[in-house]
Amino acid sequence: MRRAILGALAILAGTFAIARAAARPHECTSWGTRVDGVVVDREGHGVAGALVVARPTDGVASARDPLAGGVMTDRSGHFRIEGLPPGDYAFVSLVRGAIATTPEMPVVDRLIVSISLTAEATKI
Repeated sequence: MRRAILGALAILAGTFAIARAAARPHECTSWGTRVDGVVVDREGHGVAGALVVARPTDGVASARDPLAGGVMTDRSGHFRIEGLPPGDYAFVSLVRGAIATTPEMPVVDRLIVSISLTAEATKI
């Protein structure tokens, strides 16, 4: 739990720079990958203005910028990240003092992600 909170704080430290550039789909490089997703609350409604970060979890991806791929959700809670280098990622959502993380997922070409801000979401 402490490790998760420390990781969240490290992510938060870089969110201000990302937030300004995150209003549109993010293109990291020329990779042909695309991640479409949605952040939902406990009732299943989309959450607007949530920051979503693609956090590399594999050995190769961890050498890359851990904040690459940060985007903000739109009014309906949807987001798109384009151009992530192939690898394994956990998708982290930060909104209103809570952080939620998906399990590790492989990004090869296309991926659809749902991040749920349940009662178990870590408060920071």
